[in-house]
Amino acid sequence: MDTKIRKFNGVWISRDMYLSKEITWNEKALLLEIGSLYSCTGCVENNEYFAEFLGIPVTNVGKMITRLEDLGFIVIIHTNGKRNLQFGSMIEDSINVETPTNPNLINSPPCDIVDDGEFEIGVDEEIDSKVKSKASSKRSKSAGSEIKIPVEKLGSINDVFDFWNSFKKSSGWKYHLNLSYDMKVAILDALNDYSVEDICSAISNFHTALMGEEYFWSCAWSLATFLSKRDWNGKRAPKKWWRFLSNNFILDNYAISYVNKKPEQVQSTDKYPQITEKMVTMYSNLIESPEYKPNFSQLEKFIEASEKMVDFFSTKEIRSENWIKYLSTCLRKNYISRGDAIHPGNLSNQTTWDILMPQLISELGIG
Repeated sequence: MDTKIRKFNGVWISRDMYLSKEITWNEKALLLEIGSLYSCTGCVENNEYFAEFLGIPVTNVGKMITRLEDLGFIVIIHTNGKRNLQFGSMIEDSINVETPTNPNLINSPPCDIVDDGEFEIGVDEEIDSKVKSKASSKRSKSAGSEIKIPVEKLGSINDVFDFWNSFKKSSGWKYHLNLSYDMKVAILDALNDYSVEDICSAISNFHTALMGEEYFWSCAWSLATFLSKRDWNGKRAPKKWWRFLSNNFILDNYAISYVNKKPEQVQSTDKYPQITEKMVTMYSNLIESPEYKPNFSQLEKFIEASEKMVDFFSTKEIRSENWIKYLSTCLRKNYISRGDAIHPGNLSNQTTWDILMPQLISELGIG
């Protein structure tokens, strides 16, 4: 018997979501269950609970949640080691949880979802001061009052936000009415390593790949998700938006025709397959992901890197069996030791081969 306390009389699902073929019925049921347990701070139930409720394996729930996040239906926030599921902008007006009208049945402050996952909390006169204090605290965090932003960064944060919203007329683009706490955190983090121009260029490339009918990309993320989501769990996992940086972005790789390209077509361009294979193994060790397998786009980066490696070391008296070791040392020194994640583009970009590798070889006194 379900013992969860739900402060609702029923749920309503929009016509578009009801008829949507983008998500499965299990995923729709999961969203409805999240909605039925939704509070002013989201839903904190774990995968085991959802698996038992829906009668499916826990692993399936994890995959569903990841997919729903990719599609923009939910946003995952981790606070003090706890996961919080909040609805993303893709789900606004699609699910509505009808709350009871009898005030005696309401044991928590009523809340109305507003733009971008923030909540406007209306406090009933009968609610005690402790509840008011907690509600005020949660609201202030959503508003971003707990993040300290350097004065010199304020303009840059607004520039990125405004550039994102400059595409709001594009159908399906997730623009935002307000600059939320999560967006400020995500933009500030991106600005630690990249300029406003770099970030805006990546946003523009993302928009092109998402909106063009000839391209297959379909994950319409919110701004915070775009700048925060990683390729997999782990602090060293590359962030997905890095693929859209100018140095990494190859528009043709997002063409529908590219999806139909066979692996042997990509591999046929590899002049040094043994070096490429060693690079992939080295990279999987660096990111601590033994099961890593590159996609077509990433494989082309490794192939490009193998060619640059041969060009670089062919003019130096360094044994070929040590080439991968020196590249690994270079990447560890310039990225991992600084707490930065690495991605395949780091192996093939000009900075690595024109600046970082020559510096390493000079420091080691070889070559």
